[in-house]
Amino acid sequence: LAAADVERSFQVVDTVSIVQTTLPNGTFDAVYNQQLSATGGNGSYTYALTAGALPNGITLSGAGLISGTPTVPGAYNFTVTATDSTPVGNGGPFAGSQAFALSIDQAGQTITFPDPGTQPYAVGGSFGLTATASSGLTVSYAIAPASSTVCSVAGSTVSILSAGACAITASQGGDASYLAAADVSVTVAISQATPTERNGTKFLTR
Repeated sequence: LAAADVERSFQVVDTVSIVQTTLPNGTFDAVYNQQLSATGGNGSYTYALTAGALPNGITLSGAGLISGTPTVPGAYNFTVTATDSTPVGNGGPFAGSQAFALSIDQAGQTITFPDPGTQPYAVGGSFGLTATASSGLTVSYAIAPASSTVCSVAGSTVSILSAGACAITASQGGDASYLAAADVSVTVAISQATPTERNGTKFLTR
């Protein structure tokens, strides 16, 4: 006798995969842009953050663009899911997820240290320093040991102690957002006092 027919129904699942598996590092306060893409499904996708958290200042668009300006350095872990637009009647929509680790690095900075130029010796004399850091953080100053008898510094004011070479180093050590800047040094010449003459007698300018 003929055997009875047997019917089976199957649902075809079309796998969706996000192409990118890693992301390049970002930098604090620098624009970040990375476009995600996917394969599988019907080729039209929407993207969503489904776990973890993006760096502060960074967003994920529905079109898969990770962009923004990060405001806090650190390591961030999150998962993005891409979903296609296959109709429910055709077994969809289909989705695929990818976990990412994104590091936001500290930014670099530089110091600009204008040379004060030659300064005349005068008892109790002083001059100011005007170095700045590109980060906007406060710059500190130090006098080279070899110049300790020529000048001293407190804050941004240099006190003149004698004539000679006053070697000064400007520093900025960085913080949670910025790396330390390279030190910048200048050497200021402290010239000898110019004597003035009154009634045939020479006096040092004070």
